[in-house]
Amino acid sequence: MTPHSYQLQAKVRRAHMLLRLGQPIADVSFAVGFSDQAHLTRTYKSIMGATPGKFRSAALAA
Repeated sequence: MTPHSYQLQAKVRRAHMLLRLGQPIADVSFAVGFSDQAHLTRTYKSIMGATPGKFRSAALAA
């Protein structure tokens, strides 16, 4: 795994935790260091298989 890949996965893991706590997606993207919400969404979906919005909705519904 390259250092860049590791950093992206670490950011997505942190975003996943914040989304589980109910934080807004835009705030999460800023907090973990993505340039904007779209960048977080693309990266999150490629690693986790679902968009952050779908995960957040499911996490809050449970």
